[in-house]
Amino acid sequence: MLTIRAAQNKDFTGITALVATVLDELGMELDPDGIDADLSDIEGNYVAAGGLFVILQDEQGEIAATAGLMRINQRQCELRKMYLLPEVRGQGWGESLMDFLIDSAGRLGFDEIHLETNNTFHAAIGLYLKVGFEPKERSASCDARCDRAFSLGLANYRRPAGLRELNMAL
Repeated sequence: MLTIRAAQNKDFTGITALVATVLDELGMELDPDGIDADLSDIEGNYVAAGGLFVILQDEQGEIAATAGLMRINQRQCELRKMYLLPEVRGQGWGESLMDFLIDSAGRLGFDEIHLETNNTFHAAIGLYLKVGFEPKERSASCDARCDRAFSLGLANYRRPAGLRELNMAL
């Protein structure tokens, strides 16, 4: 069983280690002074700005997944840093995390979620499409690490059947 909880700045080392591990699988590097600079102050960049950042942790307290919703404006947010370690992939945890994030976006007052990703994240892209995200044109500000963009109007969300239950510690 994995537990979901709000991330705090004190989780920085574990979060950046997980993100670096997943990026390394694909031959990419963590960019702490660029696209990944938001991780240096999760509470300020996400929570205080009207979004959220959560982690999934295992029974030993080790971080197994990360994800955040960063406010773009009053009605739109961006899904950022949704990464799962290889040992928890393919077990439904990503779908449950996505469901939690979409529900949370609605509770935070958003009605649209945007995301940017890399074409090599095949399983993640499959999940995005499964729940109703639609491809969109990349913005001019899209990071070089990302070559695909998607958006989801929350009214178009299709909840997957048989979601795994997340233990809540929020």
